[in-house]
Amino acid sequence: MSKKKEEVNIIGSGALDTLKSGEVILLKARKVKNDKVQFEFAEKINTGLAGKRKRTAVALLNASDPNFSSGVQTGFGTTVKSDILAHMGLDLGDDNSSWEIQASRNGEEQEIIDLNILTPMTKDGDVFKIEIFETVEPTEWQKANAKTACKTAGKGGAEITHEGQLIFRNATVLVVDPNDPEDVITHVLLKPDPRNIEFTGEMSMLTEEVLDFEEVMEVDEK
Repeated sequence: MSKKKEEVNIIGSGALDTLKSGEVILLKARKVKNDKVQFEFAEKINTGLAGKRKRTAVALLNASDPNFSSGVQTGFGTTVKSDILAHMGLDLGDDNSSWEIQASRNGEEQEIIDLNILTPMTKDGDVFKIEIFETVEPTEWQKANAKTACKTAGKGGAEITHEGQLIFRNATVLVVDPNDPEDVITHVLLKPDPRNIEFTGEMSMLTEEVLDFEEVMEVDEK
């Protein structure tokens, strides 16, 4: 008797708020121009420059403060509907009843399917991962939106710099063979300049100690 193949790409199998370090989730699909679909992936990545990231008391005692981010990195990829079906087994055609109208960040209507697929992968068993590339050379969009697109210390926090220049983070969604030890993700992370720290209150807690940066991505809204 043959072994039943394990089912993959199960809609609703994960949630962003329970994502663990190293896990990837395919959050949603969005209709864009040229009859294509844009995927939104998220991965909880340990971006510490060296060794295991320490859990600070400030982070723990501010867990409910949205200024202290979750450390989740998002990445986007645009693809053809027929290729999604062929390589992932997901039918995102126009006749799928799960498409619904939602408001975009700028208030425009867009068609979305909430997927929440934990550990998305291809039919061949390759997995999706996010690779980070930090640079001081912005894209044209980042340059025009530098104050909001650069890396900051938490939501609305101070700008983080490298050798005096603003840092911009780019994320690429890649397909990786988990059984190939040479097929690995390599992040490029810039060492941040030292920042001035304020001491407040009797506990003298560091007000700028944060888990990660406020992420602003260039997204095609059309």
